[in-house]
Amino acid sequence: MNSPKSIECGEHGQMPWNGEVTCCKCERVFTTHDVSLATHAPMRCPCGARLMPKAIGGGKFSARLCCSECFAQRVQVPRGSA
Repeated sequence: MNSPKSIECGEHGQMPWNGEVTCCKCERVFTTHDVSLATHAPMRCPCGARLMPKAIGGGKFSARLCCSECFAQRVQVPRGSA
């Protein structure tokens, strides 16, 4: 499955997509590209929602694509992780 190179953001228009996702339940944002970052997307969001799918096409999950601008505006780095 290929990742999109850009997405249509309702707020910012056509934007590059760099692996950012948002939780539909609490709107926290995460990245899927660099596992070493404090903002890397866990399987389950801190709000309790299943953020990422167990497998491609597998079950319900809360992550939705998020543009880089929305990510930058809403990112929350946990204390002691930056």
